[in-house]
Amino acid sequence: DCRIAPVVADHLQGNGLGTELLKGALGILRQRGCRHVILFGGTRTSNAQAIRAYEKAGFRPAGVFRERGIESVDMWLSLK
Repeated sequence: DCRIAPVVADHLQGNGLGTELLKGALGILRQRGCRHVILFGGTRTSNAQAIRAYEKAGFRPAGVFRERGIESVDMWLSLK
């Protein structure tokens, strides 16, 4: 299993950059034999745009957690 923590600056979001970066990262992980990918630290449940983008890439929610009062969702993807 592998984990990634992709981040795109707020002012660069919404133009497909994150999608392309994610595709590239997942391609590299596949080449390296990764079978599953987990978002390191998840994504905030309030960040609907990010959750939709990850789901569009095939990620699925694995559970919700709260840290320092911030609710986040763990997400994972099978590369099999």
